[in-house]
Amino acid sequence: MSFRNEKFVAVLFFVLITISYFSIRYHKKMNHRDDSRLSQSSINNNITSQPKKVVQINKFVSVESQPQKKISMTSSENRHLASEASNQNILQQELTSRKKAQWKWLEAKKVVVQRQSQIQSQFLNNFPRKPLRLHVFDENDRWSIFDNLVVAEDDIAAYDTVFSLGTYKVAIRKEEQQEVPAKLIFDENQKVFSVLTGRLVVKVKELALVDQLVKDYDFEVDNLNTEIKTVFVKAQSLEKIKNKKKKLENDIRVVSSYLEVVRDQWQLN
Repeated sequence: MSFRNEKFVAVLFFVLITISYFSIRYHKKMNHRDDSRLSQSSINNNITSQPKKVVQINKFVSVESQPQKKISMTSSENRHLASEASNQNILQQELTSRKKAQWKWLEAKKVVVQRQSQIQSQFLNNFPRKPLRLHVFDENDRWSIFDNLVVAEDDIAAYDTVFSLGTYKVAIRKEEQQEVPAKLIFDENQKVFSVLTGRLVVKVKELALVDQLVKDYDFEVDNLNTEIKTVFVKAQSLEKIKNKKKKLENDIRVVSSYLEVVRDQWQLN
């Protein structure tokens, strides 16, 4: 082989080696670029998939928390219902106790009324009375009067008292005892005891007429109510007070006149 041929072979060998070198570098560079793309893609995938996991976790947590909320709401409602039921039971017990107390009071009242009715019947049977023409409330009034009983507020001793009617005391009249204006009367319609005080109540048209009326009828004024223009004539015997009332009925200065009657609860001593 000549020298020229050897030189050509050497150059060709060098060129081949150079081409191989650059080809190998190029492949390495391409592989490295692919690897970097793959890693970036995996990172991006991880980044994009991570919120999904968070969302999923959040969804999972929210889904799990809903039953807990329902459970807490249910327990609160149960406590509220139990409290309302307890309050209703307390109210029911109070109503029941009140009804029982009212029932006992009514039963006791019924017993007292029955006892008073029995005593009143015995009293009416033992103490005679006679009819009394007296129009206090209306013309259909039916009254009776007890002549053998004495009625007073302070002049009767406690040991002589048969029963009391408000502030008045009722006793059996003694022979030496003087006549008193107040009388025990009985309303036959209402079946109620009352006291005929002996006072005459006169209502006048004008207060300026009172003095002249007192002189004309020989009144002894016990009390004067200026607001209602009413004169309370001092107590007198029944006959006297009835006669004066009859005369006042035709007097144009008088609006009305009536005998004072006190009605109150009576009780045995």
